[in-house]
Parts: sequence; C-alpha cells; structure tokens
Amino acid sequence: MATISGNGMSQEDLVNFLQFINTNLTGVLAKLDAESLSDSDYESTLAIAFPSTEITENGITSQGSVLSFLNNWVTNFNALNAKLDADGTVNSTNYASANNITDVIESATAGNLKNIGIFQGNLVNLLQTIVTKFNATNAKLDLDSGVSGTNYASLWNITDTIDNTACTD
Repeated sequence: MATISGNGMSQEDLVNFLQFINTNLTGVLAKLDAESLSDSDYESTLAIAFPSTEITENGITSQGSVLSFLNNWVTNFNALNAKLDADGTVNSTNYASANNITDVIESATAGNLKNIGIFQGNLVNLLQTIVTKFNATNAKLDLDSGVSGTNYASLWNITDTIDNTACTD
C-alpha cells in the first residue's frame, strides 16, 4: 500500500490511493445493494467513475482534476451516510452526524484546498480524514442490526498509511 505523508508522496502513491478509495466506496455501495435494505440503488446513484484519463500514474492532468475527484468522492460519501440514515431497514440514524466529512474543497478560506494551489499538508489531512471516516462508517455498518452483512470493514476498509503528523493548516 501507498505511504503518503505531509513530508512527501510519490505521484504513483497518490494515484493508487485515489483509485483505492474509489474502488472501496464502490464495493461498499454494491454490497449495500445486495443487502435486503429498503433502498437498492446505492451503487447506481452514488458510484463515481474514476477519471483515469486525467489521473494516472504516468501523469496527472491538473491539480484541479484531483480536487474535482476528491470533491465528488466526499460529496457522494456524505450522501451515502445520509442515505443510510434515511433507509428504513438500517437501524442507526446517525451515520451522517457521526461520519460526514466537513473538509472544504475549493474555498478561499485559509486551510482549505483550492485549484490555484494545494498545500500538501491540507491534502494529506483530508486523505487521513477520508480513511478515518470511511472506516468508521464500515465499522458502524458491521454493528448495525438492520444490515445483515457484518464484514464491511474486513472487505472494504482503507488500509493505506497516511502520515499527517507533520501537517499543519
């Protein structure tokens, strides 16, 4: 797995991480569709096509491509949590309040990510937040008695190492 740090990362590691989080989100969505839940359109409404022509190990078209993908991923992950809260079969109703990602992308406010320049520490902090919140949603799904599957974490947790100890806003 990739090691990403505020002190440095390779483009290949970043691309592999982005592909990995997209694959894992899609896996969770597909697994939810296979459950006997009230909603059965998780994957068709929330899956994201990875921009493989813009984000590749051999070149990233622009930092805007990375930020656009991350913005879509965060938006759809937060929508997943809201959808779980609204699903009549799922027992817990605090997925969104517990696990939504609130990092701002494309804002002029200091400490946020912008197309005009990415502070690597902010990017790494966002990636760590993605790992933490995504894995927390999987753990919550495993414990939810309304969801029959109990292996979301073992199948779909994000296992890449993000080292944000040197990152500051």
